[in-house]
Amino acid sequence: MNLLLFHIPLIAAGVVVGGVVIASGGSGLQSGVAAIATGASGFATSALLIQSQSSKQGKLEQERDRLKQDIERQIRALPFGAELEYLQRQRELLRQNVSELKQQEEDLQERVRLVEENPPNLEELEQRQQKIGELKTQINENKGRLQAIIDQIAEREKQRDGLQEVTSQFLQKQEEVRGLTERLHELNQQAAELELFRSTYDALRKDAQNLETKQQHLQAEIPRLEQERDRILAEIATMETKAQQVDGLRVQIENLDADLRTKRSELGSLKRQLEQLNSEKSLLDGQILSKENELKEFQKKIREAKGDLEEIENGFKQAFQALETPIELAANQPRLFASETEFLTLFRQYLNGKGLIFSERTVKAFHTSLKVQDISALVILAGISGTGKSERPQAYANFIGAPLVMLPVQPRWDSPQDLQGFYNYVEKKYKPTDLMRYLYQHQHQSNLKGRIVMVLLDEMNLARVEYYFSDFLSKLETRRSKKTYLDLEAGSLKLKDEQKQVLIPNEFLFVGTMNEDETTQSLSDKVLDRANILTFGRPPDLQLCGHKQTSPPIPTYVSWDAFQGWTKEPSPDLAKKVKHYVDEANDIMESLGRPFAHRVFQAFTKYVCNYPNPDRDEVIRNQAIADQFGQKLLPKLRGVMVEEKNVKEALDKMESLLSQLNDEPLNQAFKKAREGQYGQFQWKGMVYPQD
Repeated sequence: MNLLLFHIPLIAAGVVVGGVVIASGGSGLQSGVAAIATGASGFATSALLIQSQSSKQGKLEQERDRLKQDIERQIRALPFGAELEYLQRQRELLRQNVSELKQQEEDLQERVRLVEENPPNLEELEQRQQKIGELKTQINENKGRLQAIIDQIAEREKQRDGLQEVTSQFLQKQEEVRGLTERLHELNQQAAELELFRSTYDALRKDAQNLETKQQHLQAEIPRLEQERDRILAEIATMETKAQQVDGLRVQIENLDADLRTKRSELGSLKRQLEQLNSEKSLLDGQILSKENELKEFQKKIREAKGDLEEIENGFKQAFQALETPIELAANQPRLFASETEFLTLFRQYLNGKGLIFSERTVKAFHTSLKVQDISALVILAGISGTGKSERPQAYANFIGAPLVMLPVQPRWDSPQDLQGFYNYVEKKYKPTDLMRYLYQHQHQSNLKGRIVMVLLDEMNLARVEYYFSDFLSKLETRRSKKTYLDLEAGSLKLKDEQKQVLIPNEFLFVGTMNEDETTQSLSDKVLDRANILTFGRPPDLQLCGHKQTSPPIPTYVSWDAFQGWTKEPSPDLAKKVKHYVDEANDIMESLGRPFAHRVFQAFTKYVCNYPNPDRDEVIRNQAIADQFGQKLLPKLRGVMVEEKNVKEALDKMESLLSQLNDEPLNQAFKKAREGQYGQFQWKGMVYPQD
């Protein structure tokens, strides 16, 4: 059917084109030729399709008649509501059919327009026009059926409206009957209640008559009962008087019995006390004699103790005479700075005046490392010789007016005695180091209270650091949570605990220097975790020493309280930002067999928080984080083989993480460390550009 409709417009277009040719003055032959030329291309296909569609149309008409008969049977069988619903569905189907036919008609008109442009054969055109007429007839028939069904639907809707009104009236009457029934039920209940009330009233009336009869009998008995009551009350009054007399006598008897028992008990107690006093007298006589003997013994011990005390005092003074030497202080006036920024600015000016050229970032890193010694107990300045490692802490101590304890480490140092001193059993004297003397005097010398003391372990890795400094480093870490003491070795001297113990105060700042050459020892992880290591690489430009200006010693000092005023605790926001880098770094370090724990993260965060102005600028905060990577984490990677596959992948991840900080000195130092000798990672430190 659709293919037939596709070709009918071509035929119609041919007829229109022929008409146009005739109207323009052409002959009938010319118009026919034009029509044939236009529709020739689809003629053969159209003829076949028309024949096929004719047979299909006959079948469709038979199917339509059969469906019509089925519909009529179903309408007769359905109840009224179902019939109405069925008609409504048929109306919708017919409307859809009419819409489809209208669409087909529009398609035909469009194709007629196309045929006008390409006219078909006249004979084919006549056949197609005939077919168009048949299709229009079908459309009209369907429209008539649609109108008939619409009329039926309207009639059924009127009937349905009438039925709904009757149904509504029926339901209303039914509701009225239900109400009357309920009212009848209520009246029946009320009648039953009235009957029950009447029978109850009759019974109560009968009971009232009986009670009146009993009341008359009782009123006759009242005078007799009143006389009996008066007689009984008189007897009771007499009995109460006698009972009171008996109770009084009974109480007197009980009191006498109680007094008798009390006196007997007191007599027995006095006898026992007498016996006990006699026994105690004998015992006290023995004790007095014993105490007199003990007193004589104590007097003898006191005389001996006085002699021992004098000997101890003399021995202590003689043995620890070297510790008693007071510390001379050059600076005696406290100095306050307006801010930490002012302090750092003036310190750099002081360095320049002494001809010492250090970058601003190096100065900040050293200053911050000293501030966080409560968790990173040691600052280590490492690098090649000649980079100013020893001059830096000396200049810092001079500027803040802190006494400097210089301890040149010797290769033979192998025990804590080399750091603290020892007791000479031959001379019976304690041989302290300068460190122990300053610690002792800080505890006893009044003008050292609240003063910062700088301790410098020069070339500390000439000997194995763990041999002579491990125990002391553990005590430095402990002092942040409680008071920590060193025990003086006193030989056979009998000393009190307070005389043996020397406090390690928080005011002592510890700095070490290290040269990196074939004569030095490497550091263990214990030292690395508890220290900030500032490694200085080869300077990019070699320079002459700056011009030194002669200046008198600084007479003022920075107190410990003022120094502590520059320290801060990490905020949650800053700690969260730092933790992002630390967690990723720890995952990478673990894959390399070098993981770390809480102490490193705490020290990392404390350093970043106390770096000057980390909250003002992200660049400054990233510099502080980069410093900690260079001071704490990357030195742990020394010795890993960089060409191994898993190591190379981990180092690539680390390099990617470091690049997020956008710190050029750190990135350059990391790349150089990966190019170390013998295929190993060799951390040589960061080279900061000069300002």
